[in-house]
Amino acid sequence: MMEIAVKHNVPCIDLTAWSANYVAAQKSAGNDGYVFSGDSTHTRTLGALRQAEAAVIGLSELGILSSKVITHGPRLMLDASTKAFGDVIVTPYEDTILNFKMANYNVTSGSLAITSDSTFFTLSPDNITFTSNISIDCSTATSGATIYVKFIPLEKITYSGILTITYTGATTIIPDWGTSPAGTADAASAYITLTGTGIESTVYTGTQFIMNPTINFPVLPVELTDGQTTGTTVSGSIKYFTVNGTPTVDENNKTVDGVSYTMRLKLGGSTYSVSFTMAKGGTIKVVCQSSSSFAERNLGLYLGSDLMNAVYLFSAPGSAPASNTAAVTAGGLYTLKSPASGVNIYYIEVNENL
Repeated sequence: MMEIAVKHNVPCIDLTAWSANYVAAQKSAGNDGYVFSGDSTHTRTLGALRQAEAAVIGLSELGILSSKVITHGPRLMLDASTKAFGDVIVTPYEDTILNFKMANYNVTSGSLAITSDSTFFTLSPDNITFTSNISIDCSTATSGATIYVKFIPLEKITYSGILTITYTGATTIIPDWGTSPAGTADAASAYITLTGTGIESTVYTGTQFIMNPTINFPVLPVELTDGQTTGTTVSGSIKYFTVNGTPTVDENNKTVDGVSYTMRLKLGGSTYSVSFTMAKGGTIKVVCQSSSSFAERNLGLYLGSDLMNAVYLFSAPGSAPASNTAAVTAGGLYTLKSPASGVNIYYIEVNENL
């Protein structure tokens, strides 16, 4: 391109070199997520403005179309006008966090006030502390800011809410707010609509989910959620178990089939159980042990209220911990429970048929 320009005496602006340097600089500063999409090639609105700005500067330096240059005013841009949280479990407690980006083009003063009109949708600038309203300092948000929104349903209903984003400052802001579609902004504020539905439980539709008390098991009862609970990190895809009652989880080192377990869930008595919903048939593996050296302890697998006799899991008095696998032919709500106290569970693995 440059050689042809020189050969034919044609003015040339090297936006390729400019964009390569710009991408590298934004990545180094951690701002590329506000400027470019994930492939670092296609631009967001902020990146398009900066690239157009570079082209105008290049033309002006060559004395081309200088009289036609229009200086673009400062802008604040949102990358969403709606956020849909989908289905979120009500009992046990679960939450879902989504986010949106605010990009900043030449706004160097003032602030954004972001307010939620619903207590079920809360906001955070850091994904740690959530409140009903936050403020973003535009003098420090040189390229933009990420705003996190948490949805916590308390009833089995559909929720809706609105986020109002208002700029306060000396700068005159173009009121279309960048990528916000028509109807989501007025001269002073932009709006993001929020939706979500509270549901009672969930059905697994994959192939495997695991509960392992060894991996930092949380205080019970709680619905474990994809690598995270309230204040305790867990491992694996284990959101589909519900622990009923408040059984004890404590340290107890055992090795079964070459695998070491360090914690146990002391499950026993009709008030303590573990439930899970399968979409179809498959296998259920439980590593368990009787905690009694003299009394028989049984762990039953129930489909609804029916004991599945053919797949009854048994822990004999004083026996070593063992791995038990049961096959089931249909989906449904399954529960593991014992009619008497004293069954220790070290591991549960559910595999659905492909």
